[in-house]
Amino acid sequence: MKVFDVVNFDMINMLKLGYYPGQCEWVYCPGDAISSVATSEKSTGKIFIYDGRGNNQPLHVFDKLHTSSLTQIRLNPVYKVVVSSDKSGMIEYWTGTPHEYKFPKNVNWEYKTDTDLYEFAKCKAYPSSISFSPDGKKMATLGSDRKVRIFRFLTGKLMRVFDESLSVSSFLLLFFYDAVTYSISVQGFMIQTGDPTGTGMGGESIWGGEFEDEFHSTLRHDRPYTLSMANAGPNTNGSQFFITVVPTPWLDNKHSMFGRVAKGMEVVQRISNVRVNPKTDKPYEDVSIINITVK
Repeated sequence: MKVFDVVNFDMINMLKLGYYPGQCEWVYCPGDAISSVATSEKSTGKIFIYDGRGNNQPLHVFDKLHTSSLTQIRLNPVYKVVVSSDKSGMIEYWTGTPHEYKFPKNVNWEYKTDTDLYEFAKCKAYPSSISFSPDGKKMATLGSDRKVRIFRFLTGKLMRVFDESLSVSSFLLLFFYDAVTYSISVQGFMIQTGDPTGTGMGGESIWGGEFEDEFHSTLRHDRPYTLSMANAGPNTNGSQFFITVVPTPWLDNKHSMFGRVAKGMEVVQRISNVRVNPKTDKPYEDVSIINITVK
């Protein structure tokens, strides 16, 4: 591991680790006597603390804090607390050299069960990015499930969740769907829309092409009024989507489910019962989306 002085672009130290490093983060604050740097072993959950200006000998080793390879190590400089996460979804708080690598005393929890930090493990996801607000009081994470989660740092409580999955992001260009017709209606199954050509054969995503499938064990077609992406095979999602009127479990892991109908189920049922061309399932009379808004 090479340490550089960024201002002068000079290499000021080089450490021979003896393992393949994974995550790396400076874990010291202004005024600390030692410029500590934390690195993880890529194949395990071990974290090694070194003096960034010292030798190859670790100052401390966390060998039981994590059991899976790490995905993030981040320092909250306001509270002088380090947060680390691993691929099993576990998040840990700890301190650096000045506080002897112990659990921080300045947070408002002692047991993780009093927090929402098991959120990732529960969702079978893990943080791929962690950052802190300037005052240190909020912790923002981007998960492997493409969800942004905002936590209160001192309590570990979850404040907000923003779904940034590609399926949901495709709907942010909302005017695209204004006046678009339902191109397919199958009684006792589903209604389909999202094709600006009205034929059921067109429509691309807001990125100008197709995007990959997004499946998760908690997102199932296990009830009626489920919103899901239409496709022509694996990883061919565009702009078309459908709304089911019955449970359709056979669509799990084939179509990317992204929402539920919260109200207006009777409207969905009425659309599914309109007269259609028996060869194409296209309604004889156009049924259109008036507009879409986000609240």
